[in-house]
Formats: sequence, structure tokens, C-alpha cells
Amino acid sequence: MLGVKETVYASHKDKNPSDATVIARLDAAFKKGQLPWVKTPYWREGWFGRGPVQITHRDNYLNFEKRLGVPLTANPSLALDPKIGASIAVVGMAEGLFTGRKLADYSFPAALDAPAKSNPRRIINGPDGTDATVAKAHRAFHAALLAAGGSADKPLDPVITAPPPIPEPTNPAPAELPSQAAFSFGQWRGALIARLFPRT
Repeated sequence: MLGVKETVYASHKDKNPSDATVIARLDAAFKKGQLPWVKTPYWREGWFGRGPVQITHRDNYLNFEKRLGVPLTANPSLALDPKIGASIAVVGMAEGLFTGRKLADYSFPAALDAPAKSNPRRIINGPDGTDATVAKAHRAFHAALLAAGGSADKPLDPVITAPPPIPEPTNPAPAELPSQAAFSFGQWRGALIARLFPRT
């Protein structure tokens, strides 16, 4: 799953529009009344959704910056990096950093068929009509993990630890992403398997 900027859809040819384009799209939608849940435009200073779980608002970028040791407030586009985006997703879901609900609050796979108020989709968002779609994707991903050798009995490296802090660069290059800023694929996969197949 690739992280994208808010307002980017599968039908768009440009999967990485400029920040100004994203802000203009959100402003236009807001003016048309298409974002009724938004009281104050959070995107105008660049705190629009980025990454696989679309973190928004400066406070969320700051929370994940502190938790992961990644300079997200200085460079919010780091959330688009696959490793950093995966770290945000795994840590956020495991620790309940998005809505207060976390993976451990649910029993999988039975929870996938729960009604909207108690569906595990609430880990990321409120009810938005996507529960069935997300449940289908979960089942497909779960099957892929099993096919790749995942097991409920032997999860791969299930311990989530914070990466070491990233030293301040003396001359940062915006395109350069720190490799130690995110979990290794094995850690990410192991953490996910451990959450999907909890030992009982």
C-alpha cells in the first residue's frame, strides 16, 4: 500500500501533486460544502493527510514525530515514505494513537463483522461506510501473510520498539530519508502478524 497525499485517488494520473494543488482541492471542496465534518480548514498550513493512514493536523504530525523520532513537522512529506508510513500505521494502531482504540481492543477475525460502532475500523476513523471494504482488504492481506509463511504460533519479531533518535542533519536534503527512522519490514510484518494472530 503506497502512501499518498490527501485528495489523490486511483483515477488520478498525478499521484504526487504539489502541496499547493492539494490545498487548492481541499479549499474548493470545503467551499462547496463537501467536507461538512470540518469546522476549521486544517490543510492550509500544510497539515493535510499523507501516508497510508492519512495523518492530518499538526498535533498528529508532532505526536508521531515524538514517538518515532522522525522530523515530521519539519518535513511532513516524510509520512509518504513507505517505511515511515508503515511505522505510523503499526505504532498508531497498536498504541491507539489515532482514535484511542487499538488493535488489542478487538478479536480478529470476528471483529471484522461487527456493527459500525464496534468495528475495528474505529481504530483509524469514525464510521464512514467503508467497513466492508476494509474487512475484505484485511482478509486478503491476512491470507497473503499466511501464504508468505506467517503463523499465529510463531509471529516474526513481534516486539515494537522505538527507533533511535535521528540526529539533526547539518545540511538536510529533502529527498533523503533516514533509514533508521522506521521499522524493518520484518519488524513491521511481525508486529502485524502478532496483532492479527494473538497468542491465547
